Amino acid sequence: MADPRVFDNPVAIARGEAMAAILNLMADVPGARETFSERHGNPNLLHHSAASLVESARDDHQVRDTHGLSIMSQALAHVLAHQDRHIADQDRRISELEATATKDKTKR
Repeated sequence: MADPRVFDNPVAIARGEAMAAILNLMADVPGARETFSERHGNPNLLHHSAASLVESARDDHQVRDTHGLSIMSQALAHVLAHQDRHIADQDRRISELEATATKDKTKR
């Protein structure tokens, strides 16, 4: 069986690439920088956002070691929820355009 330390460097590289990719995706997500204290109306929450948590995990190994999986999971869920809403909006607009096109054809 291989020594698990053999995977330390490749895993660190893959993790860094994953965090960079998530941060790039989050740049297009409205609300990714909204702080939890603003979103939940609770001034006692730390002034972190979904995106700043990923940055914290990227920059601080103690945060990453303790909370990295949870942070990356919430970030991925945040991006996927945005994509889902975006796709639903596109579907709605396409349906509206198709309905308008159908009305125009019947008028002719």
